[in-house]
Formats: sequence, structure tokens, C-alpha cells
Amino acid sequence: MSGTAGPEDKADDKTGAGEEPSGDERTSQRKAADESTAKDPEESATKQPDGSTARKPGESGDKNTEDATSADSDDKTGEASDDKRESDRPTVSILQAAKEIETIEPQQLEAPEEDVKLARRAEPIFAAEPTPAPEEEVAKFANSIETSLELPGLKFNTSARSTVEIDPPVELVSRVRQWRPEWIEYDEYYRPIVINPYRAPVRIVYVYDMRPRVVIIPPLSRIVIDAARYAAYSFTAALLAPVNAAIDTLQTITEVAVGTFFGGGYYPGVGMPLPPPPPPVVRYDNVPVLVRYSNATYEPFRVRQIIDVGDDPVFGERKALLDGATPVWGVWTQSPAGERVFEVHRTQQFPGLDQPAEAPLPGDYRLRLAADQSPTGVTGRDIFLMVSAGVIGTLGFGAIALAIYLGRRRPEY
Repeated sequence: MSGTAGPEDKADDKTGAGEEPSGDERTSQRKAADESTAKDPEESATKQPDGSTARKPGESGDKNTEDATSADSDDKTGEASDDKRESDRPTVSILQAAKEIETIEPQQLEAPEEDVKLARRAEPIFAAEPTPAPEEEVAKFANSIETSLELPGLKFNTSARSTVEIDPPVELVSRVRQWRPEWIEYDEYYRPIVINPYRAPVRIVYVYDMRPRVVIIPPLSRIVIDAARYAAYSFTAALLAPVNAAIDTLQTITEVAVGTFFGGGYYPGVGMPLPPPPPPVVRYDNVPVLVRYSNATYEPFRVRQIIDVGDDPVFGERKALLDGATPVWGVWTQSPAGERVFEVHRTQQFPGLDQPAEAPLPGDYRLRLAADQSPTGVTGRDIFLMVSAGVIGTLGFGAIALAIYLGRRRPEY
């Protein structure tokens, strides 16, 4: 027999040999057995050839039962704790949390590559800082856009009232495109240069020092804009029909886009040092966006990048640029996974002509009403809070029941 034999093994060996123990031997054996029984079970265990510890059948069975019960209790308690932690995580929508957020590319203006190269090579036009545009000129420009883009679901109006109706549409679309950010450059004085790659004039309108300014860029050219005050200036660009470009009447507009340039540069004068560079912009790539208006929440989507302009002292909240062009106002939040999310509360369809409002996003991001949006006004967040309360309550009762059950199973000594 291999291995070290315990006291019981030695007694069995002797008895099996046919030797009858004497009275003194019986007394000695009983004494040794009593001492062995009084020892700690760990010390009285028998070592097996593989180094494991063998216990008495009864002792081994009782200990295994207690270990199994304890392990099962730990597993159940751990699962309940994990479930509770999961239920405590904030989310925007129960249905959206399980879906992968889709990246949406904005609809941007297109131009032939050769024309873009021609416009880039053109000598820049140095225009003086434009004076505030007369109200009549701004109103005429607004009427041109309204007449040219008379489309279902798009009603332009300079009073800046929200275009989102009481009953929000299932899909909120915009026929206003984005002015490509690569069509805006900056010279050595940090002044913006807007490129017109079209064979027709482009009229842009933006607000500077609280007054609208209008600039016309000739075909296949580029113009330098003076904007010494540092800020993000969003503008409306309208591609004019060539035959009507020089006529001082209602002009036909073939395309409308929204873009943004940064000010802060200026020409210091001959022999003067260059102006200091504007502060660097804060950019985030691959960011989820959630549009939440007063009466509608739309499905989240991703954009390639967001430029954080900062807090807006005029209109309030945080101003950001979707894909470097579309202005939006809102707040930064977090997804259930801890990812940075920008929550949009307002946008500007026609910068320079209207005020920020709840409206379709320029760039035609095609907002789709959230699947769990209720027509009764109960949003996905409301549903999540109610369900979370029920889940937490259920887990609480379950934990109490589990504690009572384990208490009953605990052996009494």
C-alpha cells in the first residue's frame, strides 16, 4: 500500500494479520484513537500519493455540502449585485441602448474638382470689412430663399419660431446642405478665405457684432473676410442663378448651404508684428449625437467630428459644430457606456437670417423619431426610470428572500 497510513489504517493492518491484541495493546490503541480524534481535522487528514488530502467519508461529505451551499449563495448574491449595478446605470432609451449607433454623413455641396482647383489658384479678393446690411437687403435675401426652396416640411420664416409642430413628424429632414469645411482656408494673418468653386456667384450672410453682413463671392474665386473678433461665425450661402446674379430683384437660388468660419485674424499694418494665433479649437471625433426637442426625441446618430465652440453668451448653452459646419446648441452628456454624447436642443437653419430654434439640422442628417417615443408625451427616459424602479424593487425583494432562505439552510450547532 503506497502513501502514509493513518491511525485507522495501522489498526486495520494489524487486525487483518490475524494477531489478537492484548489488553494493554487495546488500551493503547483506544488512547491513540482518542488523541487522533481530538486533533484538528486538517492535521488528521491522510496524504494521498498525488499530494491531495483525503478525509473520512462522513467528514468529506459534510464539508462538501457546506462548500457547495456557500458557493451557490455567493453566485446568487453576486448575480443580484451585478444586476443592481446594471440597473443603476443612466441611459437615454431602453430600446436605443441595445442598438449600435449609426454614423450619418452630412449632405454637402458638390463641385467639379477642376473648378475647385481653379478657385484655389485664384488671387484672393481683399474686401473691406462689410458694413451692416440694410434690413431691406436681408429681407430680400430671405424671400429669395423662401421662394426658391418652397418644399413640403420646410417653411422659412425670419421670426425664428420653431419649425417642429405639436405632433412631430416621424422623420425630420432638411434640404439645406453643408458648405464644405475644406472650402474655407486661412491666410498668414489668420483671416478666413472662403472659396467659391462654382461658375456662378455665391452670396453669404452672417452676423458680426450683432448685425447681419452680406458678401458676394464672384465665380471661381476666393475672398478674404475681415473678422477681427474671435468667434465661430456660421453663415448661409446661396448659389445664385447666373442670369439673375446682377439683377437687383428677387433672385433665383439653386443651392443653399450652411457653413462656419472662425474669426480672430486681422492685418496689423506694414512693418507690424503678426497678430497672435487664435486659440486652438476643441475637436472630438466619432461622437454620438442625440437630438432632444421640447416635444420630440430623435434616434441618436454619430458624426465624424464635433467642434466644441464653448458656452454661448448670447443664446445660452453650449455651441458646437457638427462635422465642422452645422451649428447646434445643447449640453454634453454621457452614454450608458460612459461615452461622450452631445445632446442637441436647438439648431440654426439659416444663420444670419434667423435665430437658433428647434428645427431640422442643416446637412440633412434625417432625424428619425425615436422608436420608444410615445405620442402621449412619455419619453424613453420616463419609461427607463419606471422600469428601473421596478427592476430595483424586484431585486430588493429577491435579496431579502435569498437571505431568509440561506438563513434557514444554515446548520445549527
